[in-house]
Amino acid sequence: MDDIFLKASKLKLRFDTTKGELSVEDLWSLPLASNTGRVNLYDIGNELNRQLQASGDVFVDSDKPRQNDRVELAFNVVKTIIEDKRAEASANRDAAEKAARKQRIREILAEKKDGALKDKSIEELEAELAGI
Repeated sequence: MDDIFLKASKLKLRFDTTKGELSVEDLWSLPLASNTGRVNLYDIGNELNRQLQASGDVFVDSDKPRQNDRVELAFNVVKTIIEDKRAEASANRDAAEKAARKQRIREILAEKKDGALKDKSIEELEAELAGI
């Protein structure tokens, strides 16, 4: 992965969008998708993929440089950022679910402790209170 970002930075790779050119660093702040026409990673990736498909470059002849090496690099950068953002979102969802589960368990524990406390006799409660 680091290799494509190294190449991208050496080439000062830029991404054409409806809002102007963006650098690799700018891509990290974009949303994955947008329903409001906002610049997003899926649209950029789809456009780069369309350019690759339309080029008709033959990938078998690796001795001569292809015209679309730059487009392919740009596509791979966008694809890597999308994969990273998806993995991060998934990890955040998992962490939020675990935190919610822990909170629910704490609430149930508190209810059970209250229930056990309510079941004690007056004498037991007074003795416990005196011991605190």
